[in-house]
Amino acid sequence: MKRADIWMPLVIGDYLADTSHLSTVEHGAYLLLLMHHWRVGPLPDDDKRLAAIARMPRDKWGRIAPAIRAFFTPTATGLVQKRLMAERAEASRISEKRRSSGAKGGHSKAANALKTPETGVANASDLPEQKARPSPSPPTVSTSVDTCGVGAAPPPPTHQGAMLFPIDGGKASRAEARDKAKGSRIREDWQPTADDVAFAEGLGLNATATADRFRDFWIGVAGERGRKVQWSATWRNWCRKDAERASSPPPAGSRPRPLSRQDQANAAAARMLAELDAAEAPAEPRTVKATVL
Repeated sequence: MKRADIWMPLVIGDYLADTSHLSTVEHGAYLLLLMHHWRVGPLPDDDKRLAAIARMPRDKWGRIAPAIRAFFTPTATGLVQKRLMAERAEASRISEKRRSSGAKGGHSKAANALKTPETGVANASDLPEQKARPSPSPPTVSTSVDTCGVGAAPPPPTHQGAMLFPIDGGKASRAEARDKAKGSRIREDWQPTADDVAFAEGLGLNATATADRFRDFWIGVAGERGRKVQWSATWRNWCRKDAERASSPPPAGSRPRPLSRQDQANAAAARMLAELDAAEAPAEPRTVKATVL
């Protein structure tokens, strides 16, 4: 698709009618899968990759997978949602039609600019001579009177001083190439792709927590250092360094790294669960020894 992948139609009434039985988590997973489906086409028929696209751990995905998979139809190319595929094809057709119309309109304007009002024939051969004249004299208007008593029409205006050729778009193209070479800043709503998530999890990292740190860090970097040509490559380097730090022992005499708020919350939750498990565990029976006098 050309430009149609930047938006996706969502008929709210139909969506709510079809998904009234879903939980909040199931709604989020289903919408993420729909958006990925709209951008790249059929979904992979693989629970590990679907869990990565839905931004959730594999075990949680396993509990909601049957409800979400019911909306998709397995095909030879993957899982598809029939209505989404129809809307996607229509959006692509409209986008292609507009692109073709714009291209034809541009060619027509360029051809018309090269024609004279008299004959409609291109007059580019006169252009060098016209440019050589520094100050063209005004056209002479005839004052003779014809048999009807009406002054003769003035001669048609010349093309002196008019632009016969459309503006060259080369400058804009070169500027776009320079901007692309400089890279771009990370968006505030940036999220890792399914491949990015799979890469992080392959290194044993928590993709969600890593993505939050990655995004917040680069949003705060000012100047040219905060511009990257390929954010996926920057993400992979970040994940490799995170994995190396996690596996490397701290240097002798170094202070322990402070825990993040998320890590502190996870540690507190783990302690609370351990205390609850200990409180609910049945007490071991005591053995009472009787002393015979």
